[in-house]
Amino acid sequence: EAEGFGGLLYHSMDRGIDSTGAFGVQEDTKTNKRTILYHKDTLSPADFLDTEQAAQVIFPKERKNTVLIGHNRWATVGDVTKKNAHPFVFPQIVGVHNGTIPAISLKHSPDHETDSEAFIRAVNDDGLDETLERVDKSGGAFTLAYYDKAKHTANLIRNYQRPFAIAMSSGIVYGASEMEMLRWYLDRVSKRTFTFKELEPWVLYTFSADTFSEKPKERAIKRYIASYTVG
Repeated sequence: EAEGFGGLLYHSMDRGIDSTGAFGVQEDTKTNKRTILYHKDTLSPADFLDTEQAAQVIFPKERKNTVLIGHNRWATVGDVTKKNAHPFVFPQIVGVHNGTIPAISLKHSPDHETDSEAFIRAVNDDGLDETLERVDKSGGAFTLAYYDKAKHTANLIRNYQRPFAIAMSSGIVYGASEMEMLRWYLDRVSKRTFTFKELEPWVLYTFSADTFSEKPKERAIKRYIASYTVG
């Protein structure tokens, strides 16, 4: 299914060509030992997918990916540099972010060039709920996808300002910011039957990286300001 991942990353090019990155949670097929391998660079998705480093992440030899997450960056906060590309790797989580978050809500902002890195560091250091309380009060926009190393889970959450959709089949989940593109692409390249779902805002979707069952755990996150919709 790695080909499908690469195709989605390529066809998401319109959402950002400043930088591209991906990470895989890889298990050794003999020892089951887990390794997180990632690559990111200031390349378009097309050029990124042609690199040997990207191939090692997406198509590992003697290992299998249990989680594979990619990101296309359209730079808003911070220069276009390899360091500022996604994913961002911290001791507890590895993640990618779409959106813009005011620096006032992120206590680590002075330490990082981008709001995304400061956001993911806050989730790593302070936990998801405490971080989202500050973000909610500031009016930040986000879709967040991250891997929890201790729990071996893949996690997705968004708010009203950013979309995200998933396609679920037995043992596999694809995701993309645009439902129409996700449907179009999988209908063209896959023979699987998928259940498509637009993520509900402010609900954390958690998938076991061992099974990727079609029924993720869902947990509503407490809101700290009045909810609203964007017209």
